[in-house]
Amino acid sequence: LKRAKGTVISRQLECGAIRMDLQTLQVTVDGREAELAPKEFALLKYLIEHKNWVVDRETLLNRIWGYDYFGGERVVDNHIKKLRNSLGPAGAQIRTVIKKGYKLTE
Repeated sequence: LKRAKGTVISRQLECGAIRMDLQTLQVTVDGREAELAPKEFALLKYLIEHKNWVVDRETLLNRIWGYDYFGGERVVDNHIKKLRNSLGPAGAQIRTVIKKGYKLTE
């Protein structure tokens, strides 16, 4: 515990204009707060943690909804669409990679 005392775990994630505070569960885009549903928040968190990676729909489905989710991959597309709308202009940072999945860029 003495050695771990000086370490600080970052509670902030950011990518371009998007900032997430994991402690208060707030998302801001260019300084203004964005209202996100719980699944949208989880999607954005996963994408920020894996920014500049292409993440396929199946991976997002398994990580966010769980392995026991019984449904189609299109639920991911619908939530990505809602997430882009909630982020406003910064929603353009979420790129669609055709036939693969999604990629969050700066």
